[in-house]
Amino acid sequence: MSQALQWLPDDAGEELDRAPEWQCEYDISWGLFEPRLPRRADDPKSRFSRLSAQWKNETAHYSMKWQIALHPAYLGIIGMGQDAIAFIMADLEQEPADLWSWALEAISGENPIPQEDRGDLVAEGQHWLRWAKNRGYSSR
Repeated sequence: MSQALQWLPDDAGEELDRAPEWQCEYDISWGLFEPRLPRRADDPKSRFSRLSAQWKNETAHYSMKWQIALHPAYLGIIGMGQDAIAFIMADLEQEPADLWSWALEAISGENPIPQEDRGDLVAEGQHWLRWAKNRGYSSR
């Protein structure tokens, strides 16, 4: 067992080792738990599908947008970079009210949403779909 986990009971390391989706690290300098998604070598479509399903499932009961957008799976999708854009667009076509604007802005560095439509998730989704079409992104 690593020194970072020494404060846990003797059998806690075995529990953490068996947890397939989460690995927790204890950062002594900050005194915080830092959940991390395991690194997997799956293809971008599978990775997006897995992270998106996890994100939607685990945040379905959240009401605050910032909580939804700071979920580790959502951040994992942002970490996919440009590879995620076409998959996000396909998802927006199916579910236009999903909270993809923050991820798309983080990935693209752009925000096509006019001030008057900010906060209206359906309108935001439509603006992003037009943005993607104008830049040649296609849903996969």
